[in-house]
Amino acid sequence: PRPPPAPPPSAEPEPETKLFFSLGAALGSGLTPRLELGPAASVVFAPARHVRLGAWGALFLPHQYGAAPGLSLGHDSAALLACGMPLSGSFSLGLCGNAAFHSWRSRGISLPHPESRQTATWTTGLAVRAEWRLVKQLWWVGSVGADLAPRPLYFYFTPAPGGESVLFRQQRVAPALFLGLTAGLP
Repeated sequence: PRPPPAPPPSAEPEPETKLFFSLGAALGSGLTPRLELGPAASVVFAPARHVRLGAWGALFLPHQYGAAPGLSLGHDSAALLACGMPLSGSFSLGLCGNAAFHSWRSRGISLPHPESRQTATWTTGLAVRAEWRLVKQLWWVGSVGADLAPRPLYFYFTPAPGGESVLFRQQRVAPALFLGLTAGLP
């Protein structure tokens, strides 16, 4: 007699990813006069299948504004975020809310007595987050959204004869994009 067929091997489900460590780039507009680009990183914890909690930060590359005289402006940003991910699995999609702290360093250029200033503010925002599994624990993670400033700041420099030369007044709504290669841990 023929032995009974062996049962098919049981496929073990992939363990759920609990931590996401992302390194990538951020692109922003509206908080400075030009489009901003810089390195960014995030750490996100998934306490439940459809929930993400974490932190995000970016160091935007400084730009020079205004024909000499003018100013050099650098921008750093850090945010706490909370996301609901109704679509989850190998491709996850959801909505995130964030509260961010922004810091700017400005320095007058081509002035006899350049001034350095530091300015800070906070924003709140919403973004759509997408997570796409490439292989076991390697993901692409991206988000696109907008931050809302409670009050717009303006950036200026003081030319040699005195007075103020206003270079830029922030927009109230600032679009933002993040894309990162992500390592996930179960």
